Amino acid sequence: ALYQLYPVLFFVPIFYLLRGCCKNYVFPPLARMCGLTGKAVPKFGYQGWLLLFYTTSTIYGYLILHDKSWVSFPLGENEKREMTGNFRSTPHTEVVWYYCYQIGFFLAELHAICTEPKRSDFLEYLLHHIVTLYLLIFSFAAYEHRIGSYVLLIHDVVDIFLCLSKMANYMKVRDLIMVPTFVTFVVSYTFFRMYCLPVASMTLFQESFIYHGNVASTCLGYVLGFALQALHVFWYGLILRVLYRAVATGKKEDVRSDDEEDEKKTSKTVKSKSANNHKTKTPEKKQD
Repeated sequence: ALYQLYPVLFFVPIFYLLRGCCKNYVFPPLARMCGLTGKAVPKFGYQGWLLLFYTTSTIYGYLILHDKSWVSFPLGENEKREMTGNFRSTPHTEVVWYYCYQIGFFLAELHAICTEPKRSDFLEYLLHHIVTLYLLIFSFAAYEHRIGSYVLLIHDVVDIFLCLSKMANYMKVRDLIMVPTFVTFVVSYTFFRMYCLPVASMTLFQESFIYHGNVASTCLGYVLGFALQALHVFWYGLILRVLYRAVATGKKEDVRSDDEEDEKKTSKTVKSKSANNHKTKTPEKKQD
């Protein structure tokens, strides 16, 4: 029942405060020790916060799910039946806390991305967070917490390597750290989000309808299979573009281009202002 999710009210402010502390106080000193300056410092701090969250979440998720009869990567036939056959089973306490932990994080992040300066991929992130929150709450209410917690685990493990790659990129230790972490990120993204997740989505759509005819689960399968996976395909295209550029031209850019695009926009704005100032000063020189 949804009332079991009341600890979310505790996690939201805690995560929002932790986010601010990590971004502004905990990781910036480390960033400056590595020689980072300017906007790279808070960006490094934010990735450090995400790395801390996703690592903690992955460890906790693995500990509570690794011995379950309905967990494998990808799902086998036995796991599919175990995951969907025992409908309306009461979630274990550790799974409830897993849900509360995740919902609290995404609510805090949703508030932050809406109140902070907009990033270049703001709309994609906004849609991702809204869809994720809907799936979390809806899967819990529809007693599909098994597949919900499974999807959370295969998501979080990928983001660990994304954060490491971005932090290495900021520190300019690309060949030493960024290349192996980026390769690991691409491989894990391909396996977990482009293979395991579609298998889980089809399982929810097909098997749940066969075993208990739950219309809510069928609708959830549609959303999970199309909305969320569409975003993953979009980001996967960006990842492959970065990989192609790195191999073909030797250019190693950020594993997600929003930071570089933001910097380019800032640079263009500064140049435009400088040009305008120069034009306004030119007539004054002629009058003199």
